[in-house]
Amino acid sequence: MDAPDVRTADRRRYGRHGDTSGTDYLGPRTITVSVEVSARDDREFSATMDTVARAFAPGTDTAPLVFRFPGVAGSGTRYVVGKTRKRAAPITWSLVHHHAVVTAEIYCPSPWIHDVLTQTGQARLPTAGRPGGGGIRFPTRFPVRTGAAPAAEVIRATNHGTTPAPMRLRFRGPITDPRVTNLRTGEFLELRYTLLAGQWLDVDTDTREVLLNGSAPRWLTPGTRNTWLHLAPGTAEFGLSGYRIPGEPGEPDLTAWWSSTWI
Repeated sequence: MDAPDVRTADRRRYGRHGDTSGTDYLGPRTITVSVEVSARDDREFSATMDTVARAFAPGTDTAPLVFRFPGVAGSGTRYVVGKTRKRAAPITWSLVHHHAVVTAEIYCPSPWIHDVLTQTGQARLPTAGRPGGGGIRFPTRFPVRTGAAPAAEVIRATNHGTTPAPMRLRFRGPITDPRVTNLRTGEFLELRYTLLAGQWLDVDTDTREVLLNGSAPRWLTPGTRNTWLHLAPGTAEFGLSGYRIPGEPGEPDLTAWWSSTWI
């Protein structure tokens, strides 16, 4: 339940009292896990200790650590991503009785605690030809009457946690300058790029990575008003906008993935 350390961007106010407050950023999280091992005989004890040693082996890559504790992160099944940095298993007289306590220190570069359930939603770019979408039929006769504006599709997203959650977004063509907008706050992320039919852009608002077709990095200049969108605790709606490419087949859409997040 301890909060991670905070990395500040405060600055001294020379010749005056106090500091100029800057943005606070959360640092990594360190978790200490103690595992009690008991067995009926030497063979079972050795096999169990080897299993614990493999599970908490230093020098391995980051991996999910799944847990469930009452009162922690909504009491549900959650996970953090980390790797073992230290492991202690003192040799004491209790080993004679096939009993030991193994303690592991797990370093988590991300401070967030995630729900194991990943939620998803999808929204298409409004189409004039869809029912309720309006548009003009040719040849025309005056006076020209057009239908109602296209009904916008939205992604309704809920974060049951206590801190803004990062999102993964996929823009699928054909579309030019795709934009996703938080309809509650007005914040948006717009990418100055043209996606043809069959192409897509993957965006991770945590790592700020943008990949074309899932593998080719793209360094886009989204502009000063753009925001790497996070989903605040509660419910929000996100909509897709952009410019349809005439003559290109396919249906432009936006897919979003997220999970509830705690600190």
